[in-house]
Amino acid sequence: FRRIAPGTDYLAIPAGADDRPRWSVVVGLTAVDVPRHNLRLHRFRVAASGRILSGSDDVLETFRHVAPDDVAAEAFSTASAYLSNDGGHQMHLICRAVPLNADGRWTCNKTNLNKCYRSFSMDLGGGGGGGAVTPLGDLPTVLVPGGHFAIQAGGENWVLSVERPYPWLDERSTTRLLMRRQEGQRWVLAGEPHEFLHTGFERSESLYGSIFQGRAVIGNDKILVSLADAAFFVFDCTHCVWTPLSLTHKKLNYIPLSNRSVYVEDHNAVYFLRFDTLFAYKFSPGKNTIEPPIRLDVMCPFGTNGYGSLVHLAGQVMCVVWISTRSICTCTTQHVMITTLIINGDCINGGFVPKDVGVLHSTCRSLVVGDGRETTSRCNIFCFSLSYVEDVDRVEPFSIPPVLGEATYSEIEDSPNMLECCRMFLEDQWNEDDVVLEKCTTKTKMNLFFISQSGCQSLTYQISISNGKLLVGLTDTLQSVYLLKRGSSVWTHCKTTSRDADLTEKINISGFVVLKRCFMVSDAGSFDCFLLDLDSLEWTIVKSFQSYRRGTLLGRSIYIGGFIYTLFTGGILAFELIKNNGSYYLDVPVFLRTWSKLIRDKNTICFTSVSEGKSSSGIVFCLAHGYPCYGLPKIKNLHNVKITMMQVTTRETVRGTREPVKPPRYVDVCTNSFVLRGWMLAMFLLYEQFGCDHC
Repeated sequence: FRRIAPGTDYLAIPAGADDRPRWSVVVGLTAVDVPRHNLRLHRFRVAASGRILSGSDDVLETFRHVAPDDVAAEAFSTASAYLSNDGGHQMHLICRAVPLNADGRWTCNKTNLNKCYRSFSMDLGGGGGGGAVTPLGDLPTVLVPGGHFAIQAGGENWVLSVERPYPWLDERSTTRLLMRRQEGQRWVLAGEPHEFLHTGFERSESLYGSIFQGRAVIGNDKILVSLADAAFFVFDCTHCVWTPLSLTHKKLNYIPLSNRSVYVEDHNAVYFLRFDTLFAYKFSPGKNTIEPPIRLDVMCPFGTNGYGSLVHLAGQVMCVVWISTRSICTCTTQHVMITTLIINGDCINGGFVPKDVGVLHSTCRSLVVGDGRETTSRCNIFCFSLSYVEDVDRVEPFSIPPVLGEATYSEIEDSPNMLECCRMFLEDQWNEDDVVLEKCTTKTKMNLFFISQSGCQSLTYQISISNGKLLVGLTDTLQSVYLLKRGSSVWTHCKTTSRDADLTEKINISGFVVLKRCFMVSDAGSFDCFLLDLDSLEWTIVKSFQSYRRGTLLGRSIYIGGFIYTLFTGGILAFELIKNNGSYYLDVPVFLRTWSKLIRDKNTICFTSVSEGKSSSGIVFCLAHGYPCYGLPKIKNLHNVKITMMQVTTRETVRGTREPVKPPRYVDVCTNSFVLRGWMLAMFLLYEQFGCDHC
């Protein structure tokens, strides 16, 4: 990976290259968290050399705003778009309209399966002018999970319509493909619909989106359409006929296109980005078969934490835009990764075969959602990205393509402006080096027991007795708690109070930690933490010394030496909990990155401390990684649990707490198996006599 971060770019453009603005890249985004947000267009510029203009971590320019006529009643939740291919600035837009609640948020009506769409033409305006939006007529409603998607081919506007009768998961269901052509203010059906039996995709890998996955314009008169379950079709715009493509290999070898894919005629190839990986299909317009895709490169190390989109600039030069839509990084702005690249390949039998990429420039930008004041609001849907040449009459012809030079960039650790949360978020997590075991220098407990979930049962192994003094139960708000004291069989309902928290707000608890005479929970929606004093039954918001970072806990977390340890993608986070003038604060977390082969999915991990007593030198954690078996059980009903013993050295701080020191050291790694019919998911890992120091 090109390891970049705010303040640290990767640049491989020769000195003296043409850095005059050449292209504008427009991205369309919507946000479910922001009332009446609608569709917003943001923009950045790329120079003729391939350099992404403006500075690292600058905020993307807000370019245009598209909203329905009645903004109080409905909003545009997602959109698709195409630009005219004549070098102009006309954008063809199709927006999905959803009704709004009284508070301006989207209505989720599970009984209404109809989708409503509006179509527009938008003048982007070279040189910053324009922006006029012209309605092109409404489109017929479609049932979930179908939809309408914008396409521009042969100088005309088209709409691809995908329909599937309800219930759409029925094995006997069919899918219908329709193409509509714009004629004035109407959308007219072009040719006959293509209907076919479409089964099996519900068992395929989760690729997000609907039945429709992606499309690409092939030349001037053909459109390649990709559906779930490796179904590919070509629509001939001249004769208005559909042609299914035959697969040359098994379905598992194919990956659907992603949204607006890119066809390069000189390569006879269709390029697309699936999450963070760049692929290419070799495809000739005259063939009725398609080969499996070629995997070219991983463009960023964050997988499904966001969405990426591919833009074709010119020739072999492309631009990848990736936006963090689901990461738990809680900076006040979202991260945007932008990379310009050249497709490298070989000439084989007279044809170009892509093999990898050469990165010209890779950099970070920021994205402000809404008015920027609501720090927890995030862009949820990355709708599209496209590019156009600005002021085409004043820009010299693109005669010399960008070329690669010597790469220059500093390591992330050397970036002085790097925020700690960004450092964790942008670190390369996929280090495949072998782990080295070291001698354990901290005395540990002898017995553990492991609680797993199987179906609707809870199973306990190596059962031990806990001597905890109190159990606490919560509802969906913080207005009250239920307490169960040791020796009692009756839960006591207790009202709670707070001076700074709204106790009526519903919360979704992502994790918790037990402290002395109090405990803390984390809200998955807002990333806020709340601490309950069990003596006064008063809730307190746990604040942060840094406005850009809030605490987030996952599952059962651990409090040791003044620090809260919780699981995180790629390792463990350690927050120092500080009490100052009656208020609680979380300091900047320490990220203990683990060996990547040990933790790939934090949701299948549980952990605990197995240190015996209060050691001043370090902590030993035991991590249990369960392997759930989805679908049919294994033949021998064997399940694996990987156990990892990890030692963390600590040092005393000025406040007398014990701060963990990176990196962690590994004491032991093993895999245990046990027989169990059905699937298994790791839930809890506890050591003997846990909780003796806490309430």
